[in-house]
Amino acid sequence: MFGTTNNSIPEFLARLLILLSLTSTQQAFAQSGDLPIQVVEAQQTWEDVPEQAAATEGLLDVGGARIWYWDTGGEGEPVVLVHPFSGSALIWGYQQPVLAQAGYRVIAYSRRGHYGSDVGSEESPGTGAGDLYRLAEHLGLEKFHLVGFAAGADVLPDFAVSFPDRLMSLTIACTIGVPGDPAYRETDSTLLPPEFRALPAWLKELSAAYRAANPDGTEEWRRLESISKTQRVAVPALTNVTPAMIAGIDVPVLLLTGDSDLYMPPERLRAYADYWTDPEVAVFREAGHSVYWEQPEGFNRLLLDFLRRNSARERISGQFGGEVNTIPGQSEWRPEPEQAPVEEGYVDVGGGVRLWYWDTGGEGEPVILLHPYTGSAAIWGYQQPVLAGAGFRVIAYSRRGHYRSDAGPPDDPGNHVDDLHALVEHLGLTRFHLVGSAAGGFIVPDYAASYPEHLISMTIATSTGGAVDSDYTATFFRIRTPEIVELPHWIKELGPSYRASYPEGVQRWRDLEAQSVHRVMRPPAKNRLTWDVYENMRTPALLIGADADMYMPPTMLRELASHLRDPEVVTIVDSGHSAYWEQYEAFNSVLLDFLQRHRAN
Repeated sequence: MFGTTNNSIPEFLARLLILLSLTSTQQAFAQSGDLPIQVVEAQQTWEDVPEQAAATEGLLDVGGARIWYWDTGGEGEPVVLVHPFSGSALIWGYQQPVLAQAGYRVIAYSRRGHYGSDVGSEESPGTGAGDLYRLAEHLGLEKFHLVGFAAGADVLPDFAVSFPDRLMSLTIACTIGVPGDPAYRETDSTLLPPEFRALPAWLKELSAAYRAANPDGTEEWRRLESISKTQRVAVPALTNVTPAMIAGIDVPVLLLTGDSDLYMPPERLRAYADYWTDPEVAVFREAGHSVYWEQPEGFNRLLLDFLRRNSARERISGQFGGEVNTIPGQSEWRPEPEQAPVEEGYVDVGGGVRLWYWDTGGEGEPVILLHPYTGSAAIWGYQQPVLAGAGFRVIAYSRRGHYRSDAGPPDDPGNHVDDLHALVEHLGLTRFHLVGSAAGGFIVPDYAASYPEHLISMTIATSTGGAVDSDYTATFFRIRTPEIVELPHWIKELGPSYRASYPEGVQRWRDLEAQSVHRVMRPPAKNRLTWDVYENMRTPALLIGADADMYMPPTMLRELASHLRDPEVVTIVDSGHSAYWEQYEAFNSVLLDFLQRHRAN
């Protein structure tokens, strides 16, 4: 049902809400200064790795070690592919025949310690740029295009500084980068904590969107990764590259990453791009650290366009084009603003259980906010004053076991719909808007199925919506592996761009999360939320997704949308599972526009 190998995903029936969207990939979905960022749309189906072009294999002595390479040969301009740490010269199955058919001479090699190449000695490890130079000399390459991914891409600036006359272009993909600037690495503690580093490579380097959509491709990537390394080899740089040296590299440069890259999120890509002079920059939708594998169609198309425009024979103008259906993320943050005045209270939901709530009051249409599992009624600091300022009556409450609310007896957990309805009756609400994030989003359709007459609209944000379809839930548990579950909440639920950019906000989120749950309660749903239940709903619906959501990737968002009647659907860029917090400007803009267009009066 999802976009597995040789199969199409269901037709995406949702109408895309595009409030702040862009009209082409030449425009920036988020900017650092005036840096334009191309957005490459995601493919939804995958084919097996195609038949490869004929290539000659060889072993080259680079001094104390032999490295294995392959070469399609011919008279075309050479393109040398440099693999990531998790790969080898075997991984380019989607690129090799495409580049060869386009007339290029395609070359790849396994770096020291990787498949087919010697480890060498610790006393004489050589250098990454030096080994590449020897290969170029051996193959008689005078000038060539150089494409590198992840750790392999770290070789490229070193080579460009050391041998600038040998290059036609550089494509540097999905790498943290080594700009020689300590300030650049200050956020490593929040972006790359030990818990993250301990994850298996396939969970770190393949996005949740890809793992959800293409399990066969995931398994093939894992197979290739499992045979990629014989031994980890620390190969030093040839030149100590400084920011000034990077700025002085006079060769066309393409920088790219995936929107869900946990190592090199878009926010860090923008920071890295600042070291370069006039780079082209691209972000791939629904891709993690392995764009070459996860989104080969878009990557190949973008790369071919870049290579052709930077040919030694002819330079032509033009940029990659395509539609963009995303909401830009912000790149600057501030603490929560001053809150609108509220009345606080408790509602008895039965069995002696009291739930804490707050209410801004007034005559505006009510909006009830339902928090995620990691939150409480205290988390809506970015939304409350904005919604109140727009004339809405804003209400939030903490569910059982969350901040300031009773847990109740474990053997009588009630259910979330009845608890919510008790609050509705307590406050005398007749009709209202319902907004739920993550686990709070499970309650929204459950309540809509029980009391549709009370709802003006419903918003489900970064949430699976509690749907019980077996294929849908199987996909969820396939991406929510035990290793992911064991990660701290702040790593799972805050996207890498935010963690890399705003440590103060990360700490504030962690503080709110630490106080949010005092006893874990799992009240059941009131309704069994099958696709039939979804398809019979008539309440206007908004679905908000996030490109780097590890729980609800865009693949699953589209599946959920396909079972609602004419929903409005957005994906917020540079955001993880906590879009209400990480990208509050986009979240608020989307939500406000939707609510205002669906006022009851």
